[in-house]
Amino acid sequence: MLEEFFARAYKTDIYAITPNFGAWIRTNVTHFGPTLASGYQWIFDQLAEYYEETRKAGVFGLGKRLGGVKLVLGGSSRFNEAQLSSVRKMVLYSDTILIPDPILPWIEAQREEERFRDVLMAENAYYLLHLKPLIDADLPYPPVVVFPSWEKTLEAQDPQTKEGQELLVTGVLSVELGCKFGNFSELLTFASDKPSEFLTGVDQKRLLVGPGGKPGAPLETSLRLYEEEIHRWRSAEHQKWISKLSPSKLVLNGLLERIEPMYHLFENAEELVANPMLPLEVHWHYYRLCSRFFEKRLNDLGLLEERVMAEIQALEAPSHEWLGDLPIKDLVELRRRGQNELFRTRMREFTSALQASSFADLNRVSSEINRAISALILEHQTTIREIQERYQRHALNTALLTAVTVAAKLVPTLAPLLGGMAILAPAGKLAWDTLSRRLDQRKASRSLMGILAEGRKKDGA
Repeated sequence: MLEEFFARAYKTDIYAITPNFGAWIRTNVTHFGPTLASGYQWIFDQLAEYYEETRKAGVFGLGKRLGGVKLVLGGSSRFNEAQLSSVRKMVLYSDTILIPDPILPWIEAQREEERFRDVLMAENAYYLLHLKPLIDADLPYPPVVVFPSWEKTLEAQDPQTKEGQELLVTGVLSVELGCKFGNFSELLTFASDKPSEFLTGVDQKRLLVGPGGKPGAPLETSLRLYEEEIHRWRSAEHQKWISKLSPSKLVLNGLLERIEPMYHLFENAEELVANPMLPLEVHWHYYRLCSRFFEKRLNDLGLLEERVMAEIQALEAPSHEWLGDLPIKDLVELRRRGQNELFRTRMREFTSALQASSFADLNRVSSEINRAISALILEHQTTIREIQERYQRHALNTALLTAVTVAAKLVPTLAPLLGGMAILAPAGKLAWDTLSRRLDQRKASRSLMGILAEGRKKDGA
């Protein structure tokens, strides 16, 4: 349906869109303007029917019945370039990645706060469609499952979800600000009645991270980034509402937008028996703030194992960013051969040497994973050298045979000993050796080690 949507609305497929979706839209909007309305009306009608069917079928629970190492994506309801990169990395580590359907939130709610609602929905579809080859491969067990999580509906209609989100926000800020708020109303009152104390506490603990910002930035910087985001991406009605908020309430609203999605991540992790997976440093920042409130429940399910969470977080670190650029077609082939299990096993060989206390040190875990990847790449380089050395020996033998053949032509008495076809043999042998060498090198390049080596080479690492 999403592929057909692009054909109807934008008169193209995703692979013709370069360099990125936003730039392509701005450059080409006049070309497909007449087809947009009918294309969007078609997809909204199709998806409304589709989601009603999935709700009745109880599709959400299917992921729970899958075995193996499962990860569930979270931190945001959107699926953009960062999320796609994260999935590319983790497809090599996990057995199955569970992705909350990023299209559903644009269908189940009006999203009146969004200034460019339809374009943002199409952008999510664009990045999600890059994963389609992994699904089309029809592997024995699915590397990716996109499931409907109904987050916007739950936030609007389910009292338990609303209460749970408020308790999470209240609990996190109670701990971080050193104030014991009995409920969310007390927190709101504190932000309203003691704005200076609230803002000072948020600034000192560096609790607010602005869009595109880094954890640890002062509140002034984070708030400026948040206000710029609102001005650029939010609707006029939403901006009008925001403009009436005091600085302390605006900061609290920013914290709500960051922390509330974490509630869905932990709920999905518990329901689907999967480890949380987060694509950006800012998401890990809020994950750590929230984890203590879900830690016992997930540990009881055998999730949040220190080593697993440390490995996931280390693979998401900037030093491994190049893993997120590995071509999907290569990942499909690796998954067909079960190479994700080899990759995970090799990671474990290096991280198993760490003590339990070491898993809290992200740099140390990341270093061990770097060593594991380097060892795999070294194996590839060794294989390539062995191939080259083997065929160099073959080439030497062929050269000697050629010399003998030439001698036979020059010395007629040797010809009967070599036979009539001997003159053609060296040339054929040389061609066969060259072909065999190229096939062996190609096979090595398509291995896990070869693909990692090529990926790191392109990154310049």
